[in-house]
Amino acid sequence: MNSTKDYIRTVLETIQYSFGDLLVGNVLWVLLMLPIITIPPAFAGLYYGTSQMVHNEPITRRTFIEGFKRYYRASYVWFFSNVVVVGILLFNIDLSIRSPQLSWLKFLSGIYWVLLASWMLLQIYTFPLLIQQEKPRLVLALRNSAILWFKHIVFSLLLSVVISVLVVASLFLFPFWFVITASLIAYLANLGVVYLLSKE
Repeated sequence: MNSTKDYIRTVLETIQYSFGDLLVGNVLWVLLMLPIITIPPAFAGLYYGTSQMVHNEPITRRTFIEGFKRYYRASYVWFFSNVVVVGILLFNIDLSIRSPQLSWLKFLSGIYWVLLASWMLLQIYTFPLLIQQEKPRLVLALRNSAILWFKHIVFSLLLSVVISVLVVASLFLFPFWFVITASLIAYLANLGVVYLLSKE
């Protein structure tokens, strides 16, 4: 892929010719999350399966299970780091809102919101990078995600807008979450990482 047009064309061709694979991946993601405790590795299976699609590898249901097993530990590290960071930031935002008499807390609240948004945007590339790395180290993936954002901010912003639109639209069309939304987002993120790495 040499341009954003190539990226878009690849996405459209995948939706046209590999919709069934995206559908199967999404359904497996939902089923693997049902026990609750398996939510993190369910994401690992989804990201791994869609990563294989990006690399034009043949995939089956076993592909998603392979990702579930291979990135089992890394998925929990990724998931709980998100829970901790987002939890701390939301706690501080709530604390600053509950103390309106202190003007400096309003300023802090703005900083916390920026940090929360930045953290969430980093997550677009984080798990796909975990899969691309020889060793799935979260700190390295976060660092590389920040580098990709810094070097390719326009593409990254456009991708984040597309993903946000998908999320919001699926909130109104909730069954889409069970059919296509999660696998499409994972595919877009994986393809985005491969596309940006090809430019490095």
